[in-house]
Parts: sequence; structure tokens; C-alpha cells
Amino acid sequence: MPQPQVTIQQATGGLNRRNYRLESISAFIATGIGTANYTVGNVVQLTSARQLATQYLIDEAYDNANGVLVYHHVREFFRLASNAKLWFLLAPVGHLHGRHA
Repeated sequence: MPQPQVTIQQATGGLNRRNYRLESISAFIATGIGTANYTVGNVVQLTSARQLATQYLIDEAYDNANGVLVYHHVREFFRLASNAKLWFLLAPVGHLHGRHA
């Protein structure tokens, strides 16, 4: 049986999309507790982890006090994608488990 012919075609823009940077949307959703400057359920757009810490008061101290890794994950996102924008939402605790009481 003959081997199939394979043609490799290199494309730019990722997976033959027109412009993946214009089409991409990044979001972070987790459960959490509001702060003096952030109300749970509000969607905000972030451009840095520093913005989350200074504008919304969600930082390493927030993570430690609430036993979560919200700031940690946002900081890692921006470490890997420093020029990206991230839509951010904290949902009320207990609302992301697929069941509502």
C-alpha cells in the first residue's frame, strides 16, 4: 500500500486566521470576595497585574487573606502575555460549580 502524500504549508497569523491578535479575547473568571474598589460580578478589562493590585486592591495580600490564587494567576497571565488585555470577573463564592443552591 503506497504512503499518503503529505503537504506542509507554512502560514502566518496562526492556524490560517487573518489576524489572531485582533480576534483573540482572553478572560479570567474565578470565585472571590469583593474589595473596597471591586464589586463581585463586575467585568473589568485589565492591562497589567499592577492595575489589578493598585486599582482594584487584589494583590498577594488578597490571595493570602482569602486562600485563593486570583492575583497569582493574573500575574502569570501578564508575565507570559505582557501586551495583552484580560477581561476579569470574580463570581460569588459557590457559583462556578455547575450547581446553584
